[in-house]
Amino acid sequence: MKVIENIVYSAEAEERGVGDLILPDELCEHTPLALSIHGGGWGALDKSRMSGIAGFLVEELGFAVFNINYRLVTKTPWPACGNDCLEGAKFLLKGNIPELTGVKRKKIMVIGGSAGGHLALMTGLRISPDKISGIVTISGINSVKNDISFAPGRYKALFGHEPSEEELCSVDPVKFITSQSPPVLCTHDFMDNVVPIQCSREFADAADKAGSQCSCYFYRQNEEGYSHRIFIPGSIKLYRDIEDAIANWIRNTCYPDTV
Repeated sequence: MKVIENIVYSAEAEERGVGDLILPDELCEHTPLALSIHGGGWGALDKSRMSGIAGFLVEELGFAVFNINYRLVTKTPWPACGNDCLEGAKFLLKGNIPELTGVKRKKIMVIGGSAGGHLALMTGLRISPDKISGIVTISGINSVKNDISFAPGRYKALFGHEPSEEELCSVDPVKFITSQSPPVLCTHDFMDNVVPIQCSREFADAADKAGSQCSCYFYRQNEEGYSHRIFIPGSIKLYRDIEDAIANWIRNTCYPDTV
């Protein structure tokens, strides 16, 4: 595995407009590509939070992963973070990346956790579906309607003011689902007390009604106390069963012939 750190993908985002390119030992024209987006309530953390997930995709599934930072809402409110993630996707598809010479960059997968899951959906659902092989949202804010009643303060921070109904609709992934949307995998813990599991259930129901493909992996970890239940405590690695669910879905749905 090779890591090229802090590649600039967006000059507008300044010091936050960078990502790490993580490459498998062997590249070929069919090497799958993924954009990785960290969480943190849109206002905290950085790309290092997703480095364990990116490493899993590279080492076990042969992906090349672009793991990005984006502008945080503590300094620049929405739509800056959403725009940055779109730019990251466009850069991975078409940008000047000499290390990917010879790789066919026709499609990418987008993956994120928590608020990064929201950004993964808002990225993958707003790009032409023929460019997106799939979207993985891990305990993501997948339905604003279900999340805002649980944590309304998140949205005042996201916009920098009390948002209107129109503004809330503009950041709700559910509103972007169509029958042409790429396949989505939602993973979520039944006992998540940071982002309620109903966010994933609502998204999956809406996708089903739209005629779009959404798979779910719901689970229950046996830890106690306040928890998002994404990473193994004290690490940046996913629980093994979540990794297995993601790997199986990718192999069966996104890249059945190459991964």
